[in-house]
Amino acid sequence: MSPPATVLSILKGHLAGKCVAANLFLLPRKILSISCFIFVCVAQFSFTPAHAQIVTTLSAQNDDRVRGRSASRGKPVTSASITYEDIEGIFVGGSISLTLDDNDNPDVLLYQGFVSYASNISQDLSADIGIIVNSYTENYAGLVDDTFVEAFAGLSTEGLSGHVRFSPNYLNSGTATFYLELDSALPLGNDFSATGHLGLLLGLDGNNSLGGTNYRYDTQIGIQKDFNRISVFTNVVIGGPREGVWFDGPWMGRTGVVGGISYSF
Repeated sequence: MSPPATVLSILKGHLAGKCVAANLFLLPRKILSISCFIFVCVAQFSFTPAHAQIVTTLSAQNDDRVRGRSASRGKPVTSASITYEDIEGIFVGGSISLTLDDNDNPDVLLYQGFVSYASNISQDLSADIGIIVNSYTENYAGLVDDTFVEAFAGLSTEGLSGHVRFSPNYLNSGTATFYLELDSALPLGNDFSATGHLGLLLGLDGNNSLGGTNYRYDTQIGIQKDFNRISVFTNVVIGGPREGVWFDGPWMGRTGVVGGISYSF
């Protein structure tokens, strides 16, 4: 059986949910060329049964907060993503995100790809498992190339989902981690919804390699408005703990407001 809408939106969020915003000036040339490149990479899947589909998303946001921290150094991010959705519950996707480099020129921030499988457990409960690869460039806030792989598994029901993610080498830190997350969406009427997120990152080797601590947490609360294929959102993001290193600079603080827009077709 094919996964319900909640799982579909969660899986798309792995790629598109983080990359949305008011600064569309990065889109024209690089986004279009990158979008074409990704499409060619997965276009072979279009020759599948009628119920399978390919979803493309263009999106942008004023900052890219990943688990509470600004991955884009407080700079705007735009992205192009493409996801193949199979009738049997198989998902394959990839995206490229752009930001501004030190000279304020558009440049790549992140290459991302994933494969996953989702299935119904019951009428109201679904499960998904998969692997996601994140490859950051030197434009990442860590100022070095960082690639890491995570395996994930989760459960979803109407308006609520929970996932566990494991990485054997989180952001080239030499540390194995678990990331526990809980996400919710509450319809408010008139195509508005309230969203929430709780996350906890745990280092498994006990050497305080997560900025001088063995754990980090992040919270997020926001509101989203949907206009057919377009979604607009605003989120308040808070991370912690207060101990340890949380990146330097005013744009890398523990609190941020992220707003953006996305278009799917």
